[in-house]
Amino acid sequence: MEIIVPTKHFSTSVHSGYEWIGKSVSEKSAKMSGNTNTADGLSVDVRNVVTDLTLKLSSKAKIVTEQGEDWNALFERWSDLGKQTQQPSSPSPPKPMFKRPSNSVLPMGVKFVPKAGGHSLWSTIGAEGIVIDLTSLNAVVVDKEAGTVTLSGGAQIKDAVAPLYAAGLCAPFGTANTVGAIPQAVNGGLTIFSGLLGQTSDAILSARLITAAGDLITASATSHPSLLYAIKGAGTYFGLITSLTLRATPLSVLNSPDGTLWKTTAPFPASRISELIAALAPLAASPDPRASGAMIITKSPHGDGSTIALASLVFFGSDEDANAHFASVRALGPFVWGEKRVPYSHVNEDFDPFCVTGGFKRHAIAGVPRVPADPRVWEAEVAAYEAMIGKAGAQASRSMVCLMWVGKGEAGRWEESAFGHRGVAAWVESVIWYTDEGTAGTVSDWQVEALRIVTDGYELGEVETFQNATRETPIETRFPGEGRLEKLTALKKEWDPLGVFTDVLL
Repeated sequence: MEIIVPTKHFSTSVHSGYEWIGKSVSEKSAKMSGNTNTADGLSVDVRNVVTDLTLKLSSKAKIVTEQGEDWNALFERWSDLGKQTQQPSSPSPPKPMFKRPSNSVLPMGVKFVPKAGGHSLWSTIGAEGIVIDLTSLNAVVVDKEAGTVTLSGGAQIKDAVAPLYAAGLCAPFGTANTVGAIPQAVNGGLTIFSGLLGQTSDAILSARLITAAGDLITASATSHPSLLYAIKGAGTYFGLITSLTLRATPLSVLNSPDGTLWKTTAPFPASRISELIAALAPLAASPDPRASGAMIITKSPHGDGSTIALASLVFFGSDEDANAHFASVRALGPFVWGEKRVPYSHVNEDFDPFCVTGGFKRHAIAGVPRVPADPRVWEAEVAAYEAMIGKAGAQASRSMVCLMWVGKGEAGRWEESAFGHRGVAAWVESVIWYTDEGTAGTVSDWQVEALRIVTDGYELGEVETFQNATRETPIETRFPGEGRLEKLTALKKEWDPLGVFTDVLL
């Protein structure tokens, strides 16, 4: 585990110091106020915490007090958008997707943010606080007999899928390799495996976490079960999770004898977007648990400047069944029909180019109750995208907008939890990715417009937003469903009344 202090950094490989860290920081923060800087650029409050930790960390602790290679490496993030360091040149979002990017240990005390995979826009902080970097705590323990996998706080998706596959098991980790596995799970966990295995949050069996009071506890079906309810979809706001145990399922659930799944990427010229949505919409509207897919509007990766509409399709079953299911798409005659079989252990590698650090990136995701099948909507999306690229240039060409759907299991299969998006038929995701800070306004305006083009066709109250992509949208859109928000608010007041883990839900 690393604890990064902007302008100063210290790291440690402590494996059992969570309880002490939770209590020490909480107790000390209660005595602190103000934000006067010391000669080395640290807040006085932060310097006091650093001094205290220096005396109490294990013999394996490594403390870095000057900027350098270690410090810079630990501050790398998936996105530089809104990235906070002591450097005044760090850009801020022109239209912030969030308002409070840090956790305050106690009012007027030292603030902190956790970091696992580094994809979160809320995993950096300025000189007034510290980053608790869990990356080195990446142990994964698979118990084949029990059918479980236990992740340490900093484990990433890539750390989990390989040992699961080796044991003949799988869990719903179909996303990007370098995403923090625990943050992904406790914030809902949209995944291609949803039809077969549920959301990642549905697989959570228990969690070990530090609470706002500084206590190290277990939340499970028999110990603090109401807290487990909150962790399964809103876990970020209830504690620092040090380990998470999830259900693991035999690979045979993938409907193949060798633990593989079928995938294809089928590109079309964007001018054929109306034909493509006509083929895909019926499949998305009547989702098969074995299938999921996306339709992506972006620039061709071949660098010829053309805009493409890409069908990215997944099927859990035989090649024959997959081709039969997606026959209407193949019949359109894409540039290529790049079908392949992929082992579970390599399921996320197609997304590796998207996982590179740096550049200005941000997701925005809205869920709708009916598949947006009107071709005019998608023709408008193509036009808006091309207009944005025309203004921002090729440096923003990796931006994209896409329609996504996942398989649906039988209703009522999964226990009620903080995850409230069971009624979403399709997700619309707008992703910005640019390198020229001067085009921030143009690209951000397009991101808002891309979601508006689709969601304008729905009534107020029908559109939901994904809680792991934003903290700024109306909270009832992030935690929808009768009584859900009220229950989570009551639990937040019980477990974190002072907003140590943000004031979301207060």
